[in-house]
Amino acid sequence: MTGVQTCALPISHRKGLPPGHAEVLRELVVPVFSRDRIVAILGVGNKPTEYAELDVETVTSFARMAWVVTEQKRTQAALIQSETRFRSLFDSMNEGAAYCKMLFEDGEAKDWVYLEVNAAFGQLTGLKGVAGKRVSEVIPGIRDSDPDLFAVYGRVALTGIPEKFESFVEAIGIWFVVSVYSPQAEHFVAVFDNITERKRSEAAIQKANEAVAKAEGHYRDIFAGALEGIYRTSLEGRCLAANPALAKMLGYESAEEVVSAISDSALQVWVDPNERGRCTQLIEEQGSVRDFESHFKSKDGKVTWVSLDGRKVCGLDGQTLYYDEFIKDITERK
Repeated sequence: MTGVQTCALPISHRKGLPPGHAEVLRELVVPVFSRDRIVAILGVGNKPTEYAELDVETVTSFARMAWVVTEQKRTQAALIQSETRFRSLFDSMNEGAAYCKMLFEDGEAKDWVYLEVNAAFGQLTGLKGVAGKRVSEVIPGIRDSDPDLFAVYGRVALTGIPEKFESFVEAIGIWFVVSVYSPQAEHFVAVFDNITERKRSEAAIQKANEAVAKAEGHYRDIFAGALEGIYRTSLEGRCLAANPALAKMLGYESAEEVVSAISDSALQVWVDPNERGRCTQLIEEQGSVRDFESHFKSKDGKVTWVSLDGRKVCGLDGQTLYYDEFIKDITERK
C-alpha cells in the first residue's frame, strides 16, 4: 500500500505544516510493516520529476532499515535499563552472590573462574578482588580441602538442576548456606549467606544439652541408688517422683507404682494428715525443714517412724512448684 501524489500542484488537503515549511508539491508515502502490522509510515516529497516504481522500492527499503535500526535502539535501551536495574539488585543484596564459569577436564570439575561478584561477597567471605580470577588462585588448596563444593557446582553447571545445601568451607573456616543454579551451560550462580555464628550457637546448644543429659543421668543414678527414701509431691500432695528406697519403705513393688498410686500423700502416707500440713507450712515459712519427725504408713498399713528433710522448689515468679522430701526410717532408734 503506497500513496503517491505526483502532480506539481498544491496539495489542498495538506494541513498542519509549520510556518516557513517548503510548499509540498509532490510526495511519496510508504507504510512500514512489522509482523504483518503497519507500525509507521515514511514520506518523502517534492522530487523534481514524477515518482517511479524504483522510487517506491528505494523508499520502502529505506523505511524498513530505519525501522530495524529504531527497534534495535529501543531494544538496546531496554536492555541497558534492565541491566542497570538488575545490577542494582545484585549489588544491594544482603546475601553474597558469585557468577562463575566452571572449568572441566574430562567431564570433571577442576576449577572455576569468578566472572562477577557482588559487594556482599567480600563482606561475607573476607575475599577481595576475585573477579576474573580462578578459585584455585584466590583460595589455594581448596580443591583438596573442599572437594564437595566442586562436585555440587560442577553437577549444577552440567545438568542445570539447582541445589541448596549447607557446607563448611575448610579452606577459609566459614559455614555457608548456598543456593546454586545454572543460567547457561558450564556456568553457575551461587547465592549464599555466612551461617558460622548460627552453627556455633547450635554446637554450643548441643554441647550444653549433652552436658545436661549427662548430669541428669548422673543424678538419676544417685536418686535411684540412694539408701534413704526420696520423693517429690505437688502442693496438693500428689506424688510426682519417687525412688526405689521410698517404694521399699512404703511396701510398694516399684517407684513407678508409688507415683501412680499416691494421689494424696496426706491421706495415703501420713498417719496424721494434719502433720503434712504442718510440715509444708514450715517449709513455706523457712524455705526448708530438717529432722521433722512423724509417722508414715505403708501400703499394708504398717506404721514407720520417719525423719524428714524437705525443701520447696519455686518457679521464676517465686511461687512454689513442688516439694522435695528426703525420708529416713528411724523406727529402730525410737
